[in-house]
Amino acid sequence: MENNNFRIALFIASANFLDTFFFKDNKETFSVNENVLKDHYSRVSVSNIIEFLKEINVITQSDNKLFLNNKKILDKYQKNSIKILLSFFYMYEIQARWVKSAYQGSQYVIEQLAGESSSVNSSIYHIFKEAELLDEQNDIEWWKDFQIFSQSLKDETSDVDKNKIGSDGEMLSYNYEKKIKRIDSPILASIKDSNLGYDIESKVNNNVDDKLFIEVKTSTEKISEARAFISRNELEVAKSKENYIFHFWSIYDRKKPKLAIIKKDKIKIIDEYIDLGSSNIETLSENFITFESDFHVVDGLE
Repeated sequence: MENNNFRIALFIASANFLDTFFFKDNKETFSVNENVLKDHYSRVSVSNIIEFLKEINVITQSDNKLFLNNKKILDKYQKNSIKILLSFFYMYEIQARWVKSAYQGSQYVIEQLAGESSSVNSSIYHIFKEAELLDEQNDIEWWKDFQIFSQSLKDETSDVDKNKIGSDGEMLSYNYEKKIKRIDSPILASIKDSNLGYDIESKVNNNVDDKLFIEVKTSTEKISEARAFISRNELEVAKSKENYIFHFWSIYDRKKPKLAIIKKDKIKIIDEYIDLGSSNIETLSENFITFESDFHVVDGLE
């Protein structure tokens, strides 16, 4: 890729190519011939497009046939070609700082792309803008997937399934605020910055402007066996904010998720204002069973 404009053109042309030859007619394979290879999209040759798509693993080629890879990603993003390409691209660019920083949130990714003089990063920033991904709230699911992927790169022992469970719980709480409490525009803050000490910024109710901060804890274990791990940062933030609560989700039965809404003063270490000081303790745990009577099944979140 020779220059900034060409990188952008190649990405957009590749998206158009996927739309035309695969997504438009819902195809998973396409046969190429000499005439197709001589064609151009956005002044980019089809042969360059195919090589790029093969390089980032969107397609594979056998003789004159092209095959789409990873149908799960294709279906998940409803054949939005630019977002699909970006998903394959970040999985390809695993050494890039903007990919490695994504576990911390979108804010860190955008800062990496916008703040460096690299023409490559400038191109990628433009593509994020084209995909309307500069505001993470426009596509929460895409950013959540990127965050989980980046977390897996940060720590080889990182439990992807565990991270996904946590993400699922945050989405349950986000939908609870929107669909059950009917709060206007709650914010899933953790996808912008995972270091805030809370996951969701909502409101006490729609009649007041008082903010409500929600930290989400999720387990697939039975309530009698589940534990919530609360970080030092979360404890400190909880102490500093007036309207701060915990959502404990038991998704042992995913069809019947159970929620306990726990006020911060019911968490012993917060209520008694115990100071961790300079100790090496970074996380403390609370047993779900302590709040068994607070749990109830929540319907209507789909």
